Amino acid sequence: INKAFIDGGAWFMRKSERMLRRDSFISHYLSARETLSQIVPDLAYDNPYLIRHAVKGVEATQFLYHASARPAFSRTSTGKIFTRFMPFAWNSIKFRRQAWSRAKVHGQTTTETNDF
Repeated sequence: INKAFIDGGAWFMRKSERMLRRDSFISHYLSARETLSQIVPDLAYDNPYLIRHAVKGVEATQFLYHASARPAFSRTSTGKIFTRFMPFAWNSIKFRRQAWSRAKVHGQTTTETNDF
């Protein structure tokens, strides 16, 4: 009964989550294809590199919440209770830190501060 109850409660989010992940996959796939088509003009549509790139893009932007991506404490029963909404914050901070460091490597950041 417990599994049926949880599945029933999450039913309304399945369609929207699948749509978001599908759109993210297609976006990353097309971006990689556009970039690589300049180098390899006859690139197959089922190229493993393109598919792997799209899957990694989904993982980076959609914040998949499986247990293996959680810290050790969060995988315990008590940790799941105390850190219910933490993975989103952790993943968001990690994503921003990676984006910032990549921009810094390519000289796309400024050291100026904006006073609003």
